[in-house]
Amino acid sequence: MLVAFDDITKPETVREVDPADLAAVFGEGVRLQTVTLEITEEAVTEGRVERVLGWLAAVGRARGTLIPDPPLLSTDIKNPEIQLLGPSAFSTELYR
Repeated sequence: MLVAFDDITKPETVREVDPADLAAVFGEGVRLQTVTLEITEEAVTEGRVERVLGWLAAVGRARGTLIPDPPLLSTDIKNPEIQLLGPSAFSTELYR
């Protein structure tokens, strides 16, 4: 899943981005050309995501989702990919 934040300092402003329609979020002419995923033997790079998303650890300790007070009943969840998205989706190093 690809997401963006309307305000990078506020986790609750997270929204899903359609990789096929980046222009809807980022403006005309923006598109995804390629993505490369590589598995290496290199050490895990720590702290980069946490520096950009400074609130990540605090939100992770306070609640399980980026969105405060998500619906209690599964029948009330309109967008589970976003409403249930948690800090651990951005870093596996938060609670080491």
